[in-house]
Amino acid sequence: MFWKKWFFNNEEEVLQNFEDYLDVKAIVLTDVGNVRTNNEDRALFIRPSTNLERNEKGFLAILADGMGGHSSGEVAAGIALDTIQRVYYKEKGNDKQLLNKAFSEANENIFRSAHKNSKNKGMGTTCSTILIKKNKIYLAHVGDSRIYFLNNGQLQQISEDHTYVMDLFRNGMIKEDEINNHPERNILTRAMGTKEKVEFQILEIDLIPQEIEKILICSDGLYEYIKTNEIQDILNRNTISEAAHHLVRVAKQRGGHDNITLVLMDFIQREIQNELKETKSFD
Repeated sequence: MFWKKWFFNNEEEVLQNFEDYLDVKAIVLTDVGNVRTNNEDRALFIRPSTNLERNEKGFLAILADGMGGHSSGEVAAGIALDTIQRVYYKEKGNDKQLLNKAFSEANENIFRSAHKNSKNKGMGTTCSTILIKKNKIYLAHVGDSRIYFLNNGQLQQISEDHTYVMDLFRNGMIKEDEINNHPERNILTRAMGTKEKVEFQILEIDLIPQEIEKILICSDGLYEYIKTNEIQDILNRNTISEAAHHLVRVAKQRGGHDNITLVLMDFIQREIQNELKETKSFD
């Protein structure tokens, strides 16, 4: 296995084969923010290097927002990314089952590592993953990073927030307008690696390119500072490169107290593609 293109590159965009008439354009951006001294977020976007691999396995985007203090958060996030891509691309089976297996194994690896090394005690991570394969999108998610679809110009949150405050809202104990300002809004009820077993959100969605225009995965360091309607407006008015840089810039201007990371994907017509560049090959 070897890297062919970028991993965690803040500037470069990648065009990707998709079906016979579509390609996917993607950008990954991360920023340490204005306050933190280290970046505990990790993200990547994989385009396998051969047509056979692309047809069989598809394209994978992963974002993890680590927690645990010192360097433990980045350790947990790194384990999540390494495990999920390895399990998904190396093993065979039903796509939803493979993603669930990849998430379960990543959870076990982080949990085991935290108990073996006292420095990493209590570490964990959010993890949000999108798999694009032929005419399907698969979502796997745990924590409070978010996955959004831009559908016909309207931004919709597809992932669930696994937080204490969202549990309160779902149980009718607080109103929707109390969520964003609740003092305990950042308390997670589910995260990868904090327990031996964790339940994940796994979805299979039909891909209709005329409706799903863009896909955004982001850490809370972004959406905590930018309202959904503002994100929607930025995505509608800009290319994905312009939109990604604009979103990070606004989050930093409004405080940037956390790391800020996103993966932004766009579907385009093949006739306007440039030379394709693979991001990863598998042997």
